[in-house]
Amino acid sequence: MSGQRLVGILIVIFGIGLLLQQFDLFDFTSILANWWPIFFILVGIIQLWTNGMQAIISALIFLIAGVILLMNIWIDFNLWQILWPLLLIMFGLSIIFSRREWKQAVDEADDIHLTTFLSGIESKSGAENLSGGSILSVLGGIQLDLRHAQLAENGAILNVTTILGGVEIIVPEDVQVEIKGTPILGGWENKTNTYGMEKNKTLYINGVAVLGGIEVKH
Repeated sequence: MSGQRLVGILIVIFGIGLLLQQFDLFDFTSILANWWPIFFILVGIIQLWTNGMQAIISALIFLIAGVILLMNIWIDFNLWQILWPLLLIMFGLSIIFSRREWKQAVDEADDIHLTTFLSGIESKSGAENLSGGSILSVLGGIQLDLRHAQLAENGAILNVTTILGGVEIIVPEDVQVEIKGTPILGGWENKTNTYGMEKNKTLYINGVAVLGGIEVKH
């Protein structure tokens, strides 16, 4: 499941809950007040399910944050006593993980799966038949360099979701970019210009920007 579909599902669930509350079927706001950290846990599980070990750090952050927030609601204890040490541990793991990634300067995979939470990622793709993938940035930033990648014959489709973050995508000069999606107090900007040039392939971007931005350029 892509980040775009995840955001869409959460919005639909939220809307249905508010609608049913208007008919006095149940008190959705009370349920939300007691169970809203479950959304963090669901995001973590989905990240592990879709991206596997590639998303282990971000998935663990979502899972641990959800569990801690649930405990803070149900049990009377000082959240900050354990939150800061856990944040330090996660930050240290992210540094170790990023160092391992830098050894692999160019990603050769034909599918791109990038996820960041409270951190940043710089990734280069050297795919010979790039078909697409998914990008999710939550309170962080992602830069994806596609200048060394070859798009598939029918082009590539990227599902890009940013929540309180930013995503920057750099494409080759001869690649045409088409963006569509849903901006929610956010937006995107297509700075590419293929006017008068022979267009090689097309990169299709399905974007969801929630208080964030998506930028595409050469």
